[in-house]
Amino acid sequence: FCKDTEHANPLVRALALRTMGCIEVAQVLDYLVEPLARCLEDEHPYVRRTAVLGVAKVWDLHRELAAEQGFPAMVETMLADSNPSVLANVVSCLGEMGALDMDAALALRLLGALGEANEWGQMTLLEAVTRGLAVGANKQLTALEVEATAERTLPRLQHGSPGVLLAEVNLLLLLLECRECGEEV
Repeated sequence: FCKDTEHANPLVRALALRTMGCIEVAQVLDYLVEPLARCLEDEHPYVRRTAVLGVAKVWDLHRELAAEQGFPAMVETMLADSNPSVLANVVSCLGEMGALDMDAALALRLLGALGEANEWGQMTLLEAVTRGLAVGANKQLTALEVEATAERTLPRLQHGSPGVLLAEVNLLLLLLECRECGEEV
């Protein structure tokens, strides 16, 4: 499997990572961390996306090992990834690790990726923005940012997926509450 994580075909690399991550044996984790770190920087988005899921798996199985390898920081740097699928997985992984620090700029960046994300990605991004803006005293939005956020996400009210629709409604309710209070979030 370690050899396959260096294969020329990105599908083979991703499947090797996924398979190694599914084997819940302590010795396999030792072999997984090096290819996982390398694949987090892979040029192919499918491999990066799978590697992020692998980090979440390692975090669930052995948090000390994940922290020792620097995986939370590595995944956090991936918030700048241009691929919406990778970005949704990064947000999900950081949320599970309790390491997602949301500010207005990141919230707007995540909402900018909604148009290209699949249903799961849209739901994940909307939920992360809602959670991030609702929690934390230093998360402040101006009235213009509240309006920009609402305008950017309104098309999700016509989405066919109930999960995306409910995530959008939750975000709009939070924004409406902020606007009615006249305070900053």
